[in-house]
Amino acid sequence: MKWAIDCFIVRCSDILLTINFANKIKTMLNKKALQFGLILGGIIIILSLLIYFMGVEIMTNWWLGIGFGLLILGLYIFFSLSLKKTSSLEKISYWQAFFAIMIMSVIAGVMNSGYQRTINYLDPHLMENIENATIQKTTAWMEKFNAPQDKIDQTIDDMQAKFEAAKNITIVGMIKDIFFTLLWYSVFGFIMAIFVRKTPPLFPESGVQQPAQNS
Repeated sequence: MKWAIDCFIVRCSDILLTINFANKIKTMLNKKALQFGLILGGIIIILSLLIYFMGVEIMTNWWLGIGFGLLILGLYIFFSLSLKKTSSLEKISYWQAFFAIMIMSVIAGVMNSGYQRTINYLDPHLMENIENATIQKTTAWMEKFNAPQDKIDQTIDDMQAKFEAAKNITIVGMIKDIFFTLLWYSVFGFIMAIFVRKTPPLFPESGVQQPAQNS
């Protein structure tokens, strides 16, 4: 009977130590994710400000939009992988990596959203100027390729409808935006967690025995 009680106590102690170790890993990783999220959000805001000061004509260039999007994606990937490289932890589970990436992504996204709201408040004509410049460039591009006038008119109407919807944000629209943003973060997190997770080596370097050399 005493042997069974001792085994039970030892087992409970092991469980508590495991939980405590897992919580320690999660806390350390989440702190690093918070730090990287703030840095990533700051970089995105600085880059967005640089583009803003270049003017609407530059902002509405298609190549800039593609390049900026790829750059932001590269930054997200870089900082996600940095969670693994800069961490002194020997073990990071898949779900710990996933939630850390989500924390980093959400913080950067909230900062970027706050910047967008602020810049639109400080420059209330920004969206209108972007809309006019985009319509002008789209019309010129379609006319250059001899697109039918009815096709041009339909494209412009669709663009104006999208800009109008962006200006008049509704509760349903906000919920949809949040949902799809979190969905994108989740898909990104599911993929990147595969590369961020870390398992301890089966044979630590200090414990590896070198084979004896025959003289």
